[in-house]
Amino acid sequence: MRKRLRKKLARRKALERFRAIALYLVQESQGARWLQAPKRDRRAALYALLFMIDFKSYAEQGKGVTGMDWAKGRTGPEPRFPRFEA
Repeated sequence: MRKRLRKKLARRKALERFRAIALYLVQESQGARWLQAPKRDRRAALYALLFMIDFKSYAEQGKGVTGMDWAKGRTGPEPRFPRFEA
């Protein structure tokens, strides 16, 4: 029971970190070219930036910043969002 609760809390924390970093990137890049692209392309560009941040962090520190797992998508890397059990 405790192990499952810890795992659930870790997933929520990872999702909160992911959201915070994504929001920061969008706020800091106001007026950037990638923000004027269609929604699908904006999402792909944002995921690519987050993946590069995670990859660099993993290479330097041995763990990613966002705590997300990444998968190959049609338009580039895509995060595997955690599933939450009720």
